Parts: sequence; C-alpha cells; structure tokens
Amino acid sequence: MARAGWSRWRRLASYALATWRSLRGCSHLVFGGGTLFHARARSPMNLALIAMLVLMARLRGAQVFALGVGVASLPKGVSQRLMGFILTLAQDFAVRDASSLANCRRLSGVSKVRLTADLVFTLPLEKLPRISGLRPVLGITLAASDIGNDGLGYEDFLASLALALECLREQGWEIRFLSFQELDLDGMKLSDSTLFAALYRYGLGQAVETIRVSSLPAEIALQFSDIDAVVGMRFHGHVLAALMDIPFVGLGRDSKLADLCAYFSMPFLELDDLQSDRLVAAVEQTRGQVLNHEKTFTLSRTAAANFSSIGASIS
Repeated sequence: MARAGWSRWRRLASYALATWRSLRGCSHLVFGGGTLFHARARSPMNLALIAMLVLMARLRGAQVFALGVGVASLPKGVSQRLMGFILTLAQDFAVRDASSLANCRRLSGVSKVRLTADLVFTLPLEKLPRISGLRPVLGITLAASDIGNDGLGYEDFLASLALALECLREQGWEIRFLSFQELDLDGMKLSDSTLFAALYRYGLGQAVETIRVSSLPAEIALQFSDIDAVVGMRFHGHVLAALMDIPFVGLGRDSKLADLCAYFSMPFLELDDLQSDRLVAAVEQTRGQVLNHEKTFTLSRTAAANFSSIGASIS
C-alpha cells in the first residue's frame, strides 16, 4: 500500500503494480455510470490513469466495457488522444447522453460508441400513492463535488438560491434538502449537507430538514413519495424525480443535466447566472405538471440496452 511520505512516482508505481495484480484472472473490465471520462482543470491525469488501467486489462486478456457513462468536453491535444486510445481498446462503449456522444464523435475509436441512457433508469422504483400534506414539498439538491463543500467562488449563486427559497417558503412551499453525497475517505471530504448549511450564511432563515437519499429502491420511493417538485444540481436527483413522476428544475452548467431537462420539457437555469425571481417562476411553472410517461419508459428501456453487448460476451 502506498504511503503518504512516498514520492508521486513511487505512489504511481505502487498503484500500477497493485492494479496489475488485481486484474489477474479477470475476463472483463467494466466502467459503470457517471461522468468518469473528463479532464478537470484541463489536466489529462484522470484520463491517463484510466488509459493505463484499460491497457493493463487488455494485456491481461480482459475485454473492456463502458455502461451508461458520461464523457465531458475535452481540450484538444493529450486529453483527446488519450480518450481516443481508450475508445480504441474498448469492446463496447455505451454513453448515457447525447452530449457525451457528441464529445466522442471526432475521436479515434468512435465506432465503438453507442447512445443508451443512464443506468439509474433501470432502477425498479415502486410508485407509492402520493402523500399530500398541508403544503407542497420542494426537494433541493446541491453538488459539493462540483462547487465544493463551502461554495467559495459561487457566492452569487448561493445568495440567489437562498433568496428564492425564502420567497417560495412565503408562497407556501415546504423546503427539504436532499443529500446525495457524504464522503470522508482518505482525506477527501465531500458533503452535500455541509454545502446546504452554507445557504444560511446567504440569507436562508428557518432551518430546513436534510434527508440523506438512500441507495435502496423501497426507501427512495418512500423518501420521494410526498415531494411535489425537485430543484437542483444533482443529475440523479432529476432521474429519480422522473421515475417517480415528479416535475423538476435543473440548476447547473452541465450539458447532461440540460439535455435531461430539455428531453422532459422541464426548465433549466444556468448556475453562473441564477436569478432568484426566475427560479421562483420556474418552480411555480412546473407545479402540478405531469411528465410524459412514454419518455420515461423509453429511457428505462434504453438504459437496459447498456447490458446487451456485455451480456452476449458472457453467455
């Protein structure tokens, strides 16, 4: 195991050796879901590590599959060449959204890429009878993985969101925070609930209940059973809302979230230019809307197609 005092190259060598050993006897290497293929801060390091993993898998005789993944827009040069190398070595590469497909189109190995849908659309959620309270419930999601635990650098966004939530509360909405990520591992801490707490510094008054979203379908169905609309940054928050027939409003700068909102004809507001009055209007616009069930069914069926190629290779 690599130690904190080791040099970067020694840690990399230790990681590579451990990975090589772990691939012994593997017939398949599978990347499942998420925007795993990106170059944050224009650095190709993430793609370089994935490319190394893929190469070692192939040298070990394993086939490489990607199921319902996202591919971010990549800067020209090393990042795009690494992504093309990964695609070339893959047996099958299924992306979850049109933007990911577009980001792969000019790369080598693009013939391996096909459009499916996010894996969460295969989740078997039971649609419980709607629980109607005295006030409509608005579920809010934020992404600490995108803007940090404290939201530094996004003060205008947080202030506009806090003001909008206060206005919506005055109009009769009950606000509920939905936390999707609480991670504290090896010195890396990402906490949606910590980011929610930052809203109180920007004008949010009365305390808001925070619910940690479960990974179990039955519990998810119960947690969403009395929510009337969902607003926020978490892509999977909106996927779950769609599966539960709940209207939603997207907040962010992520093409996959904008694509999902456009597909269901739901509002999408840019994170970097959020206006509180526009958010309030968007929430009221979605109130009581009924999602197109055929569109949800299509995405669920398409998501299941992620497994067709790897299933054929195993059988």
